[in-house]
Amino acid sequence: MSQYGRALFATRRVPAGSRFLEIPRIAIITPENVPSQVSHLLSTSNPKTRLSLFLLSEKHKAQESQWAPYLRCLPQLGDIESTMFWKAEELAWLKHSPTYRETMECLKIIKSEFHLLTLANKQVFPWCRDALGEVSLTDFMHAYSTDQIPFADFFNHDHNCQTRLSYDKEKDCAVAVADQDYKAGDEIFLSYGSTPNSILAVDYGFAVASNPHEQVEVPMGVSLTDPLRDLKLQTLSRHNMSTDLNDDGSPSGRKRFTFRDSDLAERGSMAVAPLRAFARLICAESYEDLQEMSEESLTHDVFYALSPRRDERKESEAVSFVRTQIKQQVDQHSKALKDLDDDREIPLSRKSILRNILTGELRVLRNLSCITCL
Repeated sequence: MSQYGRALFATRRVPAGSRFLEIPRIAIITPENVPSQVSHLLSTSNPKTRLSLFLLSEKHKAQESQWAPYLRCLPQLGDIESTMFWKAEELAWLKHSPTYRETMECLKIIKSEFHLLTLANKQVFPWCRDALGEVSLTDFMHAYSTDQIPFADFFNHDHNCQTRLSYDKEKDCAVAVADQDYKAGDEIFLSYGSTPNSILAVDYGFAVASNPHEQVEVPMGVSLTDPLRDLKLQTLSRHNMSTDLNDDGSPSGRKRFTFRDSDLAERGSMAVAPLRAFARLICAESYEDLQEMSEESLTHDVFYALSPRRDERKESEAVSFVRTQIKQQVDQHSKALKDLDDDREIPLSRKSILRNILTGELRVLRNLSCITCL
């Protein structure tokens, strides 16, 4: 065990550049491993769901399953820190973070898939109970949140590590090559990719301090009371500036702008150009304003509203609107961090995840705020 929980350590020296891991395809749980009676249970479901059903069916076999040794090593339900399993009051700390949306969307998918599973179990495949046993939503969520690459599952993530799991087609196995020297007793890490904390928290149940791949979302939208709302929505559609859709499929006029820390460092003010363009449209006061921005985009051969307004007052209003939206997020994150320190009810493990997420996003928001002032 390491400070991160389950971990894998070198038993001897592992030189940089050496292949230290080979997992044959037969030892990897893939859709091909899933028996036909399980894979056909939900033929239209996503691969993750079919793999979850396979895990459930193997768990139901208990010691008779050939995967029993691996299944015994998987974290128990109470040990999983994924935000999918958090209480509502714990998730509420993240209501202004992308993590909240990612969690809700994942739960929505899982509940929808479980509903289909329940219908199939009762109406189409009455024998499925013999294969899966009594399956609750919590059981299904547990299986859904579990990885399916035995042994490799236990490597912890390090964002400074360059080692990633890859596939050797010739040898038909998953492999990993050391990016540095490890001596006997060292913990060996893998990289889970350029992943922000919002994804790490949902998929793996942890968040990294000072994550260089951290990202934030700045929401904007055309007000429902804006007298030019219909015209602005038409303008957005005409210029292929898509927004989120309502449940009925109609455009909402709302859009989330995502900013990653590394992208801000590389592109600077160019990274916030689409955000400013959207703000210019939101702040338009008349049909003439909207038409003028169309003409400006044609003149400069750029996307709609990407160029600064000729009218300095109107441009200043759009820039101020952007800064206000970002400041609101900064204030919300700052308050959450302050209040978090005073909370005595949240388990320390989850408080650490919350602090890493909120601190990282606050850093990106402050960087974003500085760039919008340029």
